[in-house]
Amino acid sequence: MSGNVHLTKRVVDALETEKPHRIVWDDDVSGLGVRVTKAGVKSFVVDYTTGTGRRRRYTIGRYGAYTVEQARKEANKVLGSVAGGSDPVGEKQAKRSEDTVKSFAAEYLAHAKAYKKPASLRADTYHLDEVIVKKLGSRKLSEVTPEDVAKLHKSLDDHPTQANRVLATFRHMYTVAGKWGRVPHGCNPCVGIEQYKETRRTRYLTAEELTRLGKRLDALEEKHPYPVRAVRLLLLTGCRVNEILSLAWSDVDLGDTPVLHLRDAKAGPRDVPLGAAAVELLKTYDGDESEWVIPSARRKGRHMVNLNDFWYREVQEKEKLQEKANFQGVRLHDLRHTVGATGAGAGLSMLLIANVLGHKQVSTTERYSHVSRGPLHDAADRISGDIAAAMNGASGEVVDMTTGRKAAQ
Repeated sequence: MSGNVHLTKRVVDALETEKPHRIVWDDDVSGLGVRVTKAGVKSFVVDYTTGTGRRRRYTIGRYGAYTVEQARKEANKVLGSVAGGSDPVGEKQAKRSEDTVKSFAAEYLAHAKAYKKPASLRADTYHLDEVIVKKLGSRKLSEVTPEDVAKLHKSLDDHPTQANRVLATFRHMYTVAGKWGRVPHGCNPCVGIEQYKETRRTRYLTAEELTRLGKRLDALEEKHPYPVRAVRLLLLTGCRVNEILSLAWSDVDLGDTPVLHLRDAKAGPRDVPLGAAAVELLKTYDGDESEWVIPSARRKGRHMVNLNDFWYREVQEKEKLQEKANFQGVRLHDLRHTVGATGAGAGLSMLLIANVLGHKQVSTTERYSHVSRGPLHDAADRISGDIAAAMNGASGEVVDMTTGRKAAQ
């Protein structure tokens, strides 16, 4: 095939590989062509001449990611910008030379503010700033390899769920970079990295473990007052970590019916009822100069965003909570499970516990139902005992179901 042809799907599909490569030009849009490499990769390109007379070749993207019609539209955009005095290739090269993982992560997060929920944005910020940028921040976007990403993912294997979330954030950032033309289209080193298997579990602290945790928090309070405050509130309210960390004093109502007004809860705004212990704790902190209940110790005027480092470094490792048999690593979210399990153990209904924890569906709360077997067994013992007593002619609390009154003995 030689000369210009009218590019269609059938024509592009029929193109055969050649060495080293060849370009078949479109007869519709001047400068648009499809390049075929010796490996069989087909990509759309558009040639143009800058205002200074320099010849340029702009790569639109791979065939498959772009249809022929999409490539024509993109080529017309490029040629239109050239007519206006732009040099798309030069601008892309300049941008790529500047883009590091750190610089693009900041741009990505600024963009994400427009469409992500605050909780999701905080998670992305933590994944990028506290994990990804610390390890790969100085690398150019185009230089990060799948091996680099695999090593990063592997370094987090002690916490597989977090490792998978970090990988997902990194992968989406590269997807956005591709859409913006900051990396070649389809260039995403996170694709193909196998995620860790996540097993759903309901881990909660026993009374003995809570005692040990309380002692550890007492020892840490003077040096780390705000993280300790956060952990105590997590245990006394059942809130999620982000809900406590982003809590402002204006959201705290310690009046006759004390509640926390959560504006950014996972299931939407809600009020969290406060028990007496939580009220007393908050009263000891009320009067802080900061507007935040858990202010950041490093960034004045902002709230804390990362509690994990404190939890794993200061609580778990030094307290060595994992030394005992059958004591698997405790996550911060397990403190929330502890609240649910404690309520179930006290015989509270699943509906009440669901309301305290802010679960949309009671079915979510039913993971704690096995904890309440004590009260349920007590009820079963009483019911079966009364029936057995009645059957044996002894006095029993048997009720006539038709009248609701105790049956005559």
